[in-house]
Amino acid sequence: MPYLCSRCKSRNTWSSSGNLCGKPCEILLGLKAASKSISNIKQDFETTPPSVFVGHHAYPNLNVGVLAPPESNERAGMLDNPEQWFGSRFTIQDVLEKRAQLINSRQQLRINADSNRNKLLEVAQEVAMAKKPFSTEISLSSRPKTRISLDSRMAPIYSVAPVRSVKETENPSISSHVEKIIDDDLKAAEQIVLLRDVAKVDQIYRILSVGLLGSESGKKLVPTRWSITATDDTISKHLISDIKDFKLIDSYQLFRSSYLGNDFLILLCPATWSFEVLETWLPGSNWYQSAKTYSDYESYFGRKTYAKNIAGGYYATRLGVTEYLHKIRRQASVLVVREVDDSYFVPLGVWVVRETARSSFDNRIATFANLEQAIGYMKRATKVKTWPAASRLLRELRQQRRLVDFAS
Repeated sequence: MPYLCSRCKSRNTWSSSGNLCGKPCEILLGLKAASKSISNIKQDFETTPPSVFVGHHAYPNLNVGVLAPPESNERAGMLDNPEQWFGSRFTIQDVLEKRAQLINSRQQLRINADSNRNKLLEVAQEVAMAKKPFSTEISLSSRPKTRISLDSRMAPIYSVAPVRSVKETENPSISSHVEKIIDDDLKAAEQIVLLRDVAKVDQIYRILSVGLLGSESGKKLVPTRWSITATDDTISKHLISDIKDFKLIDSYQLFRSSYLGNDFLILLCPATWSFEVLETWLPGSNWYQSAKTYSDYESYFGRKTYAKNIAGGYYATRLGVTEYLHKIRRQASVLVVREVDDSYFVPLGVWVVRETARSSFDNRIATFANLEQAIGYMKRATKVKTWPAASRLLRELRQQRRLVDFAS
C-alpha cells in the first residue's frame, strides 16, 4: 500500500502497535535481510568491497567508509552498480536487497586527510579506482549497527560499523588511463571531463569523493552526496559548451521513458540552448500527500545558483539530455516533465533519474510541427494537467516563436 507507506515511512514498525497497514513493511524487508546477514558476522572478515562512501555530517570532519559485503563475493560489483540495476529493470525491493548486503566500515577523517598516513583512506581510494572489487581484510571495532539511511541523491545504506584496520590481500586492477588522469596536476573539473572518456559516471564520483582529484595542493575529500551532483554538473556543463556551437534540431521531438514510478517526457525544441525540469509528485509518491509541481530553469547563459527545487535530480537529468545532444551534434531548448507516482515510495538516489532520462532517447514517441501541438500531446500524456503554468521556458519560447511554428 504505497500511500500508507508514504504516511508511515516505516516509523511505526518499531512500536508495539505495528505499522499502519498491518502487514510486513516493504521498506524494512531489506533491513531485516541485513540484520540476518550480519547477525553472526565476525569483527574480522575477508571481503570484496565494490564501493566507498563519504558522509557529510560533522563537516569538515567526514566519515570515510568502504562499502563491503560480510564475505568475499565474486558478484559484489552488482551491489553498487546503478547502470546494471536499470538495465536489469530492478524493482525497489531488488535494490534494497542488494544494498542490505553492504556494511559501511568507516572512520572519521578531516576533509584534507593525507592518504599516506591513513590506511583506510588509501584502501578506499584503491576501491574507487579499481576496475572490479578485490580481496580485502577488514577488522571492525564493534559489530555493525543495522539501520536504514535514505537519501534522494544516494542509494540506501543499511549497516555501519567503526573500522579498526583494513588491508588489501589482492592487488587491485586499475586502468592505466584512469591512473594517468588522476596523477596529472590538473583542476578537479578538468580531470572529471577527461575521466568521462574512460570511466562511468558512478566511478568518477567515487574517485572525486575520496580526495583523488585536483591539483596536488587542492585535493580534498568530498561527501558522496555532493560528489554525485558535482560530477553530473561538471560533465554536462562541458557538453553544453560544445552543444552551443551545433546546429539547431529541425522539429519538436518528444521522447519518453518510465521506471519505478518515474515517468519522463522530454521535449526538444528548435531553439538555442535552454533547459527546464518540471517535477510533479503525485499523492503518496516519496511521502508527498498531495500533488506538487516543482521547477528549475536555466537560460542560454546557464545558472549561477544551485537548483534547489529539483536538487540533484536536475543535474542528473541535464547530464542525460546533454549526452544525447552531444552525440547527435545538435542544439535544442529542452523541456523535461517528470511525474512521480505512489509506486516510488522509497527514494533510491538520483541514479534513477539519470538512467531514466538517458533511456528516454531510445524512445522517440512523436514529432511535431509547432510548440502548441507538442504541449497539447504532453498534457494528454500526463496525469496532472497544470504543469505548463509553472514553466518559464514555455513562456519564453512562446515569445520567440518562429515562422515555422505557424505552419499547418
